[in-house]
Amino acid sequence: MPGTMQKLLKLSVKLGACGGTVYYTAREGVWADSSTAQHTYLRLTQHLPDVRQYIPSDLNLPETAEMRRSASLYWNWAVIGLSSLAARSPYILAGLAVSTKDMLSDMLVVTPEQVKEKGGS
Repeated sequence: MPGTMQKLLKLSVKLGACGGTVYYTAREGVWADSSTAQHTYLRLTQHLPDVRQYIPSDLNLPETAEMRRSASLYWNWAVIGLSSLAARSPYILAGLAVSTKDMLSDMLVVTPEQVKEKGGS
């Protein structure tokens, strides 16, 4: 039972963090049209320190072609992973529903000892 509650709490915290992030960015205009997003970017970067002073001048960055290949590879991995998650989601949701039902039924069981403690006969 404590493991189930911990998992439920962990899931709630993650969902809250994701929802809060989406809400905040939408409120700030990140997901609006491009001009609003650009104004939001400029407004937010005014409060950030200039990090160019911390980057060494002899830093070897990857070539653009290599970065494109890597980006497309990671994109494909993400598409495959999300497709797999979408395909498994009915089984995942069914398992969550069963475990939630079991947890709630365990919590709602009234034993004869509890009835006697409440003053029942």
